[in-house]
Amino acid sequence: LKDVENFSVESKREYLYAFWKTIMKGKKMVLCGASLGGAIAIDFAYHYPEAVEKLILIDGQAYIDGVGSMSKLPKPLAKLGISVLKSPALRAYAGKLSYYRSEVFSTEDAMRIGRIHTLRDGWDDATLSYM
Repeated sequence: LKDVENFSVESKREYLYAFWKTIMKGKKMVLCGASLGGAIAIDFAYHYPEAVEKLILIDGQAYIDGVGSMSKLPKPLAKLGISVLKSPALRAYAGKLSYYRSEVFSTEDAMRIGRIHTLRDGWDDATLSYM
């Protein structure tokens, strides 16, 4: 990821298309997206329905009209806004609110796995680019 500068929806769609053409050799695939990856999967299936046999969404999160005013915030303020996603306490609280059986599904392990990607170098810039 060191040399990747563009994490936009279009770049993710182009990457998946290249994967489909090169690796899948044009064969229909089962595409799975978790969380915001669900938005990428939905977008790709919409633009390339001939490439997708089935679509699997795991806690898929997507914005019908984009992220709205958040995309217009000054970059330092937007970074501050998304930094809350790194917070173990906030993630644990959100998990408790999100699941019907939170005692089963909103575990400490689930919280740690759910935030692990936020700890990667460049995650905040990549996330803002995507949004």
